[in-house]
Amino acid sequence: MKQGDRTGLTLVEVLIAMIAFAVGALALAASSASMVRQLAANAQRFRSHSLAESRNEAMNASRCVTASGADRLPGIVAEWTAGAGGSRMTLDQTVKRSDWRGVHVDVFRSGVPCD
Repeated sequence: MKQGDRTGLTLVEVLIAMIAFAVGALALAASSASMVRQLAANAQRFRSHSLAESRNEAMNASRCVTASGADRLPGIVAEWTAGAGGSRMTLDQTVKRSDWRGVHVDVFRSGVPCD
């Protein structure tokens, strides 16, 4: 039998294919882990903004009331102060949330007329 009549793969070709597959699988695993972290951070951001929006709607419903307080969710602390001055009420909120990158602080300020 001649050397050129053989069919199949050599050991070197199989090893190169296995290395290429392993590199691809590791890249897929790394990108999946990154996506999971990003999704968790986005969920935390959404919950913190929803908490601030909920407080804003509650204070708009009870117009021109001076109050302050704090709300807590797992990983989120929101401190707020509402004050009426003249013909306008202002609501200042500071929302602190933590994720894998550290602590993030969002500041929300809104106002509503006191008619």
